[in-house]
Amino acid sequence: MKQIVAFILLLAFFACQNKVQPQVSQEAFQQGMDYMLQRDSSRNFDYHKARQSFRKAVRLDSTNMKAWRYQLVAEMNLSWHDSARQTVQRALQQEELKDHKLKPHFYKMAAILEMLRDEESTWRVYLEKASQMYDERLERDPDREDAWLEQISVLCWLGRKEEALKLVNSIHTEKHENITPQRLEVLRDFIRDWNNQEMLENFRKPMADRVDM
Repeated sequence: MKQIVAFILLLAFFACQNKVQPQVSQEAFQQGMDYMLQRDSSRNFDYHKARQSFRKAVRLDSTNMKAWRYQLVAEMNLSWHDSARQTVQRALQQEELKDHKLKPHFYKMAAILEMLRDEESTWRVYLEKASQMYDERLERDPDREDAWLEQISVLCWLGRKEEALKLVNSIHTEKHENITPQRLEVLRDFIRDWNNQEMLENFRKPMADRVDM
C-alpha cells in the first residue's frame, strides 16, 4: 500500500513539474527580453544577462522556441558565433520545431553562421530549405507579411534579387495597413543595394560597433 501511495505521489510531483516548468521558463524568457531593452554602465544593451536568462528558459522548457530564438539573437549581437552555431543546431534538433513557424528562420540563421566560416556547400542548403518553407507558407497565405519579408531576405542572401523584387511587386498594399507604396520603394532600394559581404562584415562586429543596415 505504501508503495502505491508513493508511486501516486511521484506521478503527482511530475505532473506538477510539467505544469510549473513552462511557466518558470516563460518568466525567465520575459526577464531576458527585459535585459535586451536595458543598457549597461557603458550604455550598451545587456546581451550577456539576456543570454543567461534565455539559456535558463530553454533549460526549463526546451519547447520554448522563442527563448531559443532570442538566445541566438543575444549571441549574434555579442559576436559569439561558435556559441550561436551550437544554439541554432540544438534548436533545429528540437521535436517542437518540426512544424513550428520559426523553423525556416533557424535555417536562415544557420546559413548566415556558415557563411561567416565560408562554408558554401552548407549555407546554400540551409537557405534553400528556408526558401522552400517560406514559399509553401506564401502559397497557403500570400498576404503573410512575416513570411514575405523573411523570404525576401533569404532570396537576397541567395543572390536572387530579381525574384525578391518580383515578390515585392506582388504585395497588395491595401491588405497591409503598415505597408505603403513608399515603404515598398524603400524595400526595393534595399534589395538593389544588398551585398552579402557587407552584411557579413556587419555580423562580424559586436553590436555596439555595427552600422545600421
